[in-house]
Amino acid sequence: MTSADRDRWPRFESADLTGLDALPEWLREGLAGIPRRSIDGHYQAAAGATFVDVPGRGPLVRFGTTGVFGPIYIDPSSGVVVAGDDIEEELCFVNSSLEQFTRTVTCLIDLFPYYEESGDFEAAAAAAARASELIAGIDPPAAEPDTVWGTFVDDVGNGDFATRDILHWDGVVGPGSGR
Repeated sequence: MTSADRDRWPRFESADLTGLDALPEWLREGLAGIPRRSIDGHYQAAAGATFVDVPGRGPLVRFGTTGVFGPIYIDPSSGVVVAGDDIEEELCFVNSSLEQFTRTVTCLIDLFPYYEESGDFEAAAAAAARASELIAGIDPPAAEPDTVWGTFVDDVGNGDFATRDILHWDGVVGPGSGR
């Protein structure tokens, strides 16, 4: 790995969301510190926060997207972060709060690099175990299977987060790419 590669490693950057003025103060403060994105597009902040009326759930605030689950929301009535591609279906749990969401993304960025090569399944399994422990230490339900972060851990364990792949993704779709 060269120093030029290390300069491209994922790092925490705060999102600069618009549309926060219409939100309650606690929500404005929470959204003001969220990450701009996570590793490999697993999460990406939106340009602005928007209210969305979700049938059976009431108003949620959309603040970004996930690569697999679609839009990501905070429920202003509970503070819980959820995601879902189809608002008619049950939404997928992400984190118990915005603070835990931000801490989770930050810790997963700080854990990088996970493993060097895509075919090294032993290293991938070890990285998945480390990621799962970190997530569970921040927000235990977020590490459960069939949650956004549980799926992320599965993907890490499947070999989808090799260093070379992440650096390639960052060069193709990451900061400064125009996408």
